Amino acid sequence: MPKNPVTLIRRLAAAAAMIAVVAGGSLAGGIAPAEAAAKPVAVVNKSLPTIKGTAKVGSTLTGTLGTWTGSPKLVAQWIVCPKPNVTLKTSSACSAVAAQGQTKYKVRSSDIGRYLVFAVAGIKGPKYVFAFSKSTKKIPGDATPVAPPNNFSFNNGIRLGTNLQAFTSTNTPTTADVPVLSVYLDFQCPFCKQALEGPLSAVDSNASSGQWIVEYHPISFLDGAGTNKYSSRAANAAVCVGSQEPDKFAAFSDLLFANQPEEGTAGPVDSDLIAYAAKVGVQDAEAISACITGQKYASWVAASTDAALSKNLPGTKKPLQGTPTVMVKGVLWPNNFGTADDFAAWVASVSG
Repeated sequence: MPKNPVTLIRRLAAAAAMIAVVAGGSLAGGIAPAEAAAKPVAVVNKSLPTIKGTAKVGSTLTGTLGTWTGSPKLVAQWIVCPKPNVTLKTSSACSAVAAQGQTKYKVRSSDIGRYLVFAVAGIKGPKYVFAFSKSTKKIPGDATPVAPPNNFSFNNGIRLGTNLQAFTSTNTPTTADVPVLSVYLDFQCPFCKQALEGPLSAVDSNASSGQWIVEYHPISFLDGAGTNKYSSRAANAAVCVGSQEPDKFAAFSDLLFANQPEEGTAGPVDSDLIAYAAKVGVQDAEAISACITGQKYASWVAASTDAALSKNLPGTKKPLQGTPTVMVKGVLWPNNFGTADDFAAWVASVSG
């Protein structure tokens, strides 16, 4: 799944353009079929989108679409960026934080230390033009580095070994010298779910049998793909379970993917996430519940996501490009979606 919110907008733009071509007309607000012979008017952004409101946690901001010529269909997207004054080129470092089309956005604690931007695509036929608002000021608050939750000290990941038990200060479930896999996942990512049901099904089975060790890195950059921020809430919930009852992390993650919402829809609510934790047998259900509803690790998830997207991944020369991402000894899995046996063969080839 691409991390770049502009890529998401482009996909929607391309789909809308195809609908227009197939229909023999144009997008809503564009040239009507009867006017098709008329000279087309180019899509031009005349004034940039703007953001109204106070950029601080808890406040609601309102984006305006700007003014356009050419009567394009307008698609809006809130994004959060590590640096101000975003352009199309630098937008690859940003993340979508709301569903497409929303003009209002409530600033969250996970936005602290970053900049919000209201992006708009003007779409007409097969062409589209992007415009970005000026960024807000840096969202104020305590932006000091957040200490890793318990058991997430492996480059912001949790390490699992034999019987999918977690490596903790008191437990080393796998002692043999075996391949160590780093796996970056977003619980809203449909490609992650497909991979885990296919080639990556080999990961947990081989880790459980002691043949591999796996480090799972839950990140969140796909809140904009749903309508109730399942990406960030699910990541926070996974960290809640992993930090307090780490041996339940794998089973809980499986439930998060099993209940992944389709893009553009609402995902499980917090009470559902709490029920999943109970289903996998957490002992301190009250503490897990408070952690999930209180978004205890939301700021840590945001910080670790930013680090993955903006800094070179360990052993590599580039940041995270999307999910799923799997590494062994700094070598990136080519995401060729073969079989579990194909994936196991790849691990063996880069581990020797």
